[in-house]
Amino acid sequence: MTTVSELVEVAAAATEESLPTIRMMARRLIDDEVLPKAIGSRIPQATTEHAALLLFAVMAAPLVKDATRTALVYGGLTYNGYSAANTTTALQGVSKLLREIPQHVNALDWSLEVCTNCLRVVVWQSTGDRMIDSLYIEPGQNWMYPPFKPLKRIASMSGECLYTIGRALTADTKRSNDGGYSY
Repeated sequence: MTTVSELVEVAAAATEESLPTIRMMARRLIDDEVLPKAIGSRIPQATTEHAALLLFAVMAAPLVKDATRTALVYGGLTYNGYSAANTTTALQGVSKLLREIPQHVNALDWSLEVCTNCLRVVVWQSTGDRMIDSLYIEPGQNWMYPPFKPLKRIASMSGECLYTIGRALTADTKRSNDGGYSY
């Protein structure tokens, strides 16, 4: 497990986004009580759900002030647009991926894509000649007949980035003397 501060550092290194920008987005999510806040000497641990929400904010929020709204909207997208109560959300799907990817044999074959001009999240794995994917869209949309909006802006995260973040969250991490993480 890792703290929110460590999660921000790992996410910045893995995504090659600027550390100050990710810190500001995380601060916004903490202030809006989406990410846990340290109180006194109690430093809460970040979960895979927290990491998924931070990734949605980093990948899709146009501005820091939109981080919370964006993270919650993208996290609430449902599998194939189904609106049943027991349908998996994008938050649940990405959280599960972050939890399981460190043990996955083909971890580097996974990818996360977030479309920023329409509400879509795709988690997919390319294995040789076939592709396995999960599409998360707005509840009530028909996944077979989506509205024809060109997918102009897509933020993509490689399996390597997802593995690095998942590993930091699920492994026993300790700070080494050089400031990096040892597993």
